Amino acid sequence: LLAGGDPRPLVLQAHQGAMRRAIRLVRPRVRRRRPGDGPHGGPCRGAQGLLRGPRGLFHLRNLLSLQKLWMSECALITDEGISHIQALSNITNLSIHHLPLLTEKSIEYISPWTKMLKLDLCESDGIKDGVRFLASFLNLKELDLSGNSFLTDDHLKYLSHLSHLEAIEFFDCPNLTD
Repeated sequence: LLAGGDPRPLVLQAHQGAMRRAIRLVRPRVRRRRPGDGPHGGPCRGAQGLLRGPRGLFHLRNLLSLQKLWMSECALITDEGISHIQALSNITNLSIHHLPLLTEKSIEYISPWTKMLKLDLCESDGIKDGVRFLASFLNLKELDLSGNSFLTDDHLKYLSHLSHLEAIEFFDCPNLTD
């Protein structure tokens, strides 16, 4: 079983359009087997299981035009995996929601991504002191730090230089005060 007890494999979904390129990691919907289904119960699409193992993100390192990357509840992604994609400097929208193995090192790896407009770090308690690297995202418009119990008033000083911020979310951050 994968982390969280969910037996379904992660699936890499790639979306390409004239103006955007995005990759999203999701758990596939459960459905009945049909004629032509692949070995995992769904249509054979070729990407199932791509991001399993310690070098899964390594396979994405050459997608230099990638602008959006969502990794939500991918419990096995580590700092090493993020190090493989640090050259993807065109990323404008990143969600690393509930990746329990990430530390501040991951935030340091992506800190040169100056085109970042939207960043989701929900439930990422492992990043703790990595909040200081958020100051490098000068073009950031949306930031979600919800569910981070480590977050204190002292961490907010690193956000003071982000003059383009239009939205910030702090839901369920028990150590923030008024």
